[in-house]
Amino acid sequence: MESIIFSQNMVCKSNSKGARFDWFIESQRLRLLLQEQRKQQFAVLTKKIKSRACVLLGQKHVEIAKATNKTMELQNLLKRLEMESQAWQRMTHENEAMVFSLNNHLIFEFLEPRPNPYQRLLFCSL
Repeated sequence: MESIIFSQNMVCKSNSKGARFDWFIESQRLRLLLQEQRKQQFAVLTKKIKSRACVLLGQKHVEIAKATNKTMELQNLLKRLEMESQAWQRMTHENEAMVFSLNNHLIFEFLEPRPNPYQRLLFCSL
């Protein structure tokens, strides 16, 4: 009788150890499965992010190229306008000089006292 109880006790312990071992194996398998699933999800997410980043990077390159072209256009326009401004300033100075010269000429011709030709004759006859 004792041997039957002992062997049943051993079977229960053995079953109990086997169940714990099975549970341990199953938990390890599930842990590895979850780990693999996380890896796959991470890979999919990374791929999506990289894809989106490439699209955005391409758009930014296009925007930068457009901005660079616009900058060059504006710099060329600025140079042209500066040259025009300098030409206008030169023309303004030339015109001012001409006005000054003509003004002086007019003053000399019309406002400066000149001897009257009749007065000359009078002085000569005396």
